[in-house]
Parts: sequence; C-alpha cells; structure tokens
Amino acid sequence: IANVFAEEFIAAFEEGQDHEDGMIRWNEGEERLLINQDGYYISHPNNEKEWGFELDHDHKLEKDFSAEIVKQILGTQEGIIEHQGDFLSYHRVDYSPEQPEYLIVIDKIPEISVFASVNSFKIAASLIIIISLATVLPMGIFRGRQLTNLIEQLVNSIFTSSQQTFSTMTQQERVASQQAASVSETTTTMDELEASCRQSAEQAQAAVSAAKQALELSEDGGKAVEENLEGMSSLEQKVEAIAQQIVNLSEQAHQIGGISQVVSDLANQTNMLALNSSVEAARAGEHGKGFAVVANEIRKLSDQSQRSADKISTIVSDIQKSINSTVMVSEEGTKTAKMGLEIAHKTEQAFFGVKDAVNKVVLNNQQISLNLKQQVDGIQQIVEAMDVINQGAKETASGIGQTREGTEKLNQIALELKRMV
Repeated sequence: IANVFAEEFIAAFEEGQDHEDGMIRWNEGEERLLINQDGYYISHPNNEKEWGFELDHDHKLEKDFSAEIVKQILGTQEGIIEHQGDFLSYHRVDYSPEQPEYLIVIDKIPEISVFASVNSFKIAASLIIIISLATVLPMGIFRGRQLTNLIEQLVNSIFTSSQQTFSTMTQQERVASQQAASVSETTTTMDELEASCRQSAEQAQAAVSAAKQALELSEDGGKAVEENLEGMSSLEQKVEAIAQQIVNLSEQAHQIGGISQVVSDLANQTNMLALNSSVEAARAGEHGKGFAVVANEIRKLSDQSQRSADKISTIVSDIQKSINSTVMVSEEGTKTAKMGLEIAHKTEQAFFGVKDAVNKVVLNNQQISLNLKQQVDGIQQIVEAMDVINQGAKETASGIGQTREGTEKLNQIALELKRMV
C-alpha cells in the first residue's frame, strides 16, 4: 500500500517540476525536495542523492542542514525556517492515520527571490531620497532629469520583475489546481474501486455460506448413504440366512416325506399280515375267533396309518412346492439386495466426491473473500492518503492564489509609479 501511495504522490509531485512546454519554471536558486520520515531524499535536483535507503548511501537531510533544522522538519507538521539566506517551507503528508510512515515536501526559496520586488522598490526609494537630498537648486533641473530617468528605469525593472512573478504565480496556480483536480479524480476512482471490491467481498462471503450449506447437505447425504449401506448389508445377510433356513426346511420336509413313505409301506405290510391272520383264524375254527378279532383291529389300524401316511405325503408335497417357490423368491431377493448394495457403494463414492469438491469450493471462496477484504483495507488506506494530498493541493492552490493577488497589486503600484514618472 505504501509503494502505491508513494508512486501516486510522486507522480503528482513531479507534475509541479520543470517542463519544456510552458509549465512552471523555478527561479534561480529555488528547489523542491521530497523526503521520507527518516530524512532520506526521494526527490532532489541532484539525482545521486535520491533513494539512499534503497541504494545504500547516506545522502540525507542532515548532510545539507543543521541537526536543529532537521529535528524541526522531521518533528513538526509544517512550518517556515530561515536558513542562510533561504526560506525553507515544509509540510508533512501522512500515508494514513494508522501508519507511522509519512513524506515531507520542502520548498527552498532564496530570500532574494521572495523580497526581490520589495528590495528593488526600497533601493529605488532610497536612491531617490539620497539623490534628492544631495542635489540642490542649481543642479535641480539637470539632476531632476537624471533622477526621472533613473526612477523610470527602476520602475520599468520593478514592473518587468512583477510581471514575470505574476506570470509564474499564475502558472503555479494553474498547475496546483490541475494537481488538486487530478487527485480529486483519483480519489473518486479509488472510492468506486473500494465500493466494487467491498461488493465483491460480500458476494464471496455469500458464496462461502452457500458452499458451507452445500457441504453440510453433502455430509448429511453421505451419512444417509452410509446408513442405507449398512441397512442393505444387513438385509443381504438376513436374506441369505432365510435362504439357508429354507434349504434346511426343504431337507427336513424331504426327510419327513421319506419317513411317511416308510410308514405307508409298514401299513401295507401290516394290512397283509392282518389279512393272512384272519384267514388262519378262520381255518382254526372256534379256537381262532379271538385271534380273528385282533387281526381285524390290526387291519383297521393299518388302514388308518395308511390314510395318515397319504395325508402326510400330500402335505409334505405341498410344503415342498411352497419351499421351492420361497427358494426362488429368496434367490431373487438376494440378487436384489446385492444390486442395492452395489448401488449404495457407488452412491457413497459419489457423495464422497461431491463432498471433496464442495470442500475445495469452500476453501477457495474463503481465500477469495480474505483477499478481497485485504484489498478493501488497502484501498481504504490509499483513499485516506489521497484525501490528505487533495487537501494539501487545495491549500497550495489557495496560497498561490493569494500570492498572485499580492503580486498583481504590486504590478498595479508599479504601473502607477510609471505613469507618475
């Protein structure tokens, strides 16, 4: 920020230096200096003395002026110092209230330039008085003519000098006004740039908030996918367990069918034995009647066992069909659960990718927001410095205007003297 401020100020400062196209031309002996808070020259008629703090040489203000003058210039805001026949007019320009660095503009003007017109007038008046007192009536006419010619020459000299001073002051006033207008325009531009950067910073902050919300949503989605993934994995395990139980049930039903078949075979054999026993009991006559009754009961029981075995076979057959259907459904359920599990894995990976991308967006937007805030702070410092420069330029233009008015009055007095002569 300090470099930007220095470049802007030096550019405006150098507009007031000598040009070849009719701009200000300093009188002989007049100099304008620019130093920093440590007394190093930033602008000097002798280029070898400039930028000592960067070029590693010790050309500073204390090399050319006494320690008392250097202390006064570096320690006060503004002032005028008389030094060895010169006037040193200085004023300090701060970067910003928060920064300790500042610049000092020094105008070195010989006393002879400041009081040139007045001294000429004093000399002329003194000569007139001396000559008037020295001359007497016998030499009055002759000396009067000589004095008139001398006064006329002096008045012409005063008039010419005041005209040149008036022209120079007019040019200085115009340049100072141009500098003030340029600084004001730059300040307006920096204000607009500050507003634009501030708006961009607010937009970047809003983008950060939106990205954080998106990140939170992606994290919630990732958690939901993880829960879904756990549920699908549990479902797959349960479907596999059900399928295994169905297989076990099918084997047990098959074993029951085998047992039912054995019971049916035993019932048939028992029925045949009961029938044979009835025949043998009939042959035995009266002695075989009791045995015939028992054989008949056994045959009835074998018939009931046969019917029960047939019912069991029918039920087992139905159970087997249901088991087969359930096996097919469970296999389809297992396939579906595996497909759902794969989809859940892919969805989880996709959410992880989205989460990483959104997280990068959040970090980038936070960095952009931070950079824009730093730019806003820097521009604000430049605007404050430009306001100070603008105020100084206006005060300079006002002072030059007052000097021009005084010179113009002196010019009018010289014209009146010329008419009187």
